[in-house]
Amino acid sequence: MKLSKLEPQALWNHFLNICSIPHPSGHLEAISDYVKECAEKGGLRTRVDGSGNILVSKPPTAGLENVPVITLQSHLDMVPQKNQGTDHDFLTQPIRPLIEGEWVKAQGTTLGADNGIGVAAALAFLEDKALTHGPVEALFTTDEETGMYGAIGLQDNFLMGDILLNLDTEQQAEICIGCAGGEEAGVVMPLIREPVKPDYSHVKVSLRGLKGGHSGLDIDLGRANALKLMGLLLSGAADTFQLSVTDMSGGTVPNAIPREAFCLVALPKSVVKSFVQYCSDFQKAISQKYAETDPGIAITVNDVQGNAMVMESTTQQSFLRSLNDCPNGVIAKSKNLNGVVETSLNLSLVTTEEKSAQFHLLLRSSSESARKELGVRLEKVFARSGGQVNLSGGYPGWQPDPQSRIVKLMKQSYQSLFNRELKVEVVHAGLECGIIGAKYPAMELVSFGPTIRFPHSPDEAVHIESVGKFWRLLVHTVSMVGGIEG
Repeated sequence: MKLSKLEPQALWNHFLNICSIPHPSGHLEAISDYVKECAEKGGLRTRVDGSGNILVSKPPTAGLENVPVITLQSHLDMVPQKNQGTDHDFLTQPIRPLIEGEWVKAQGTTLGADNGIGVAAALAFLEDKALTHGPVEALFTTDEETGMYGAIGLQDNFLMGDILLNLDTEQQAEICIGCAGGEEAGVVMPLIREPVKPDYSHVKVSLRGLKGGHSGLDIDLGRANALKLMGLLLSGAADTFQLSVTDMSGGTVPNAIPREAFCLVALPKSVVKSFVQYCSDFQKAISQKYAETDPGIAITVNDVQGNAMVMESTTQQSFLRSLNDCPNGVIAKSKNLNGVVETSLNLSLVTTEEKSAQFHLLLRSSSESARKELGVRLEKVFARSGGQVNLSGGYPGWQPDPQSRIVKLMKQSYQSLFNRELKVEVVHAGLECGIIGAKYPAMELVSFGPTIRFPHSPDEAVHIESVGKFWRLLVHTVSMVGGIEG
C-alpha cells in the first residue's frame, strides 16, 4: 500500500509533502512557505513573528464563537541523522518514507515524524471544513530540536488560546502533562601539540553501529554513548602502546545520543598489529556488555596519512581524563514519580582543532536546583584540564496539573472513543509546553501524539494505526471543548 492511501488521507498527504521538503533545524524557509501556502489556499489568516513562528487562525463553527480558544502547536524542524554509508543531503534531498509492516520509516535516515506528523495533523485540521469546533489557531514553531528557539522567541500577545494542544509526544495511548527543563553546555579546552615521534604510524579508529536515540526519552534505556566508549578505548591503550592522539570527533546534534566516534592516533609502527588486536578485544568486551541495547557495535582500524602534530602528553592526559570523567546518562531518578528520570546529561559532540577541543553537552532536569548542581559539577570536571564551561539556552520545565479541565476532558474523550483508560505521563524530554506555559501562565496545556519509536535516529518509525487514533482523539477533543465552561 502507498502512504497516500493510508487513513486519514489528508494527514498522510500533508506528511508526504513535508517529507519532500528539506527541513532540518535552521533551514525552514521552504517548509514555512508550504504552511503559509496551505493557509492561503484555505483563506485563513496567517501571522509570522520575529522568530519565524507561524500562527494560522481558523474561524469557529457557527454558534461556537464563545467557547475556549484552542491552540494546536507543533514544530517545523526535524533532526537530521543518517546511517553510515547512506548517501543523503538533508539540505537538498527529500526524505524517502516507506511502509514496513505496521510502521512507516525512512530509507537510511530519520523520518521526521517528530514532528512532521504533528504539523501534518494541524494542517489537515485547518483545511477540513466538515469539522465542528470553536475558535482554533495553529502555531508552527521554529528550531525546536536545536534549543527550542522558536518557543523561546515567541512574540508576546501572539496567541489567543485558552488551551494548548501540543502535538509532539510519542505514545498514542497516553498524554503528557509535564516535562523536564534543559540547558546546553559548551566547553572549550586548550590543546598543546608537539611533533609526532619518528617511526610512528598513523591510524584512524572508527567506532560505529550504536543505536543512539533521543537524549531525553531514551536516556534511561542503557544505550552506549560512542564518545564515552572511545574515551575508554583510548585511555586503556595510551600507555600500553605509547599512543598519541591527533584528532577526535563524534556526535551530530545536542539532543541525540552519539552513535559514532572517530579518532586519529599515532603510535610506533612496531605495535600497530597489537593495537588492532586490542581494538578487536575491546569490541568483543563492550559488545557483550551492550548485547541487548547496542548489538551492532563495530570498531575498525585503518592506516591513514597522519598529521605531523599530535597532542602533547600532559594535554592528552587532561583531554582523556575529561572525556572519561564527564558525567553522562541518568544522573538521578524522580523521588515522587516512579520510574521517571529527574536529571540527566548527554555528552553530545566532541571535536578537536589545532589549539582546542570542544565538548557539547545537554543537561535535563525537572528540578531547577538539580540542573544548577549538575552545571557546577561539570565546571569542576573540566576546570582540572583548563576547560571553560559556557551554559546557555536554558528553558523551564513544565509542572504537571493532573486536575486541569483539558486533562479530564481528554481522558473522557479517549474512554469514549476506544473504551480504555488514557495514561497520563510526565516525560524526561524538553517540550515547548514549558516555555509557552511560562509565557502564558493562564493557558491549560496537554501534549499528545501517535506512537513513534526511536526518534532522532535512523531507526525512527511511526505506527500507522496510532496515527489514525491520534487524529480521532484530536478531532473529538476539540469538538468537545465547547462543553468546558469558560
